[in-house]
Amino acid sequence: MSRPKFLFHNNFYDTALNGLAEYNGEKVWFTNSRWTEEEYEDHRPIMGKFPDGEIDDDLITLYILPPDLLKLIEKEHELFQQCVGFNCDHDPATYKPYRETGREDEFYNRTNKVPNINVESLEKIGCCWGYQIINKNTPHCN
Repeated sequence: MSRPKFLFHNNFYDTALNGLAEYNGEKVWFTNSRWTEEEYEDHRPIMGKFPDGEIDDDLITLYILPPDLLKLIEKEHELFQQCVGFNCDHDPATYKPYRETGREDEFYNRTNKVPNINVESLEKIGCCWGYQIINKNTPHCN
């Protein structure tokens, strides 16, 4: 299995909460939830630690996106880049720190926004921690 490549985040609060990633050559939706210390300890035998010894408590879940929803998400992100900037991109080639563009209201005050993604209706691929994919039937990935 390949590692997911995070393309951009849609929501952020101390860390990327959801957004678009690429996995096995396909664009997928990701969500992020933090593990409790107990949950992390349950999975330590599978995952170990990062090479620098740090522990990451982010649990990333990957979902398959229907083509029509993927198209909407990409169009929405393109508009975000035009009006707000490239500060949500994870690709070093496109990322730029946030600077006011004067067009932020054009993006945020629209009436035709893409609705929140309901992951309950999407097929789950699996979870990853520290870029290591965990089977989708692993506890806490359900």
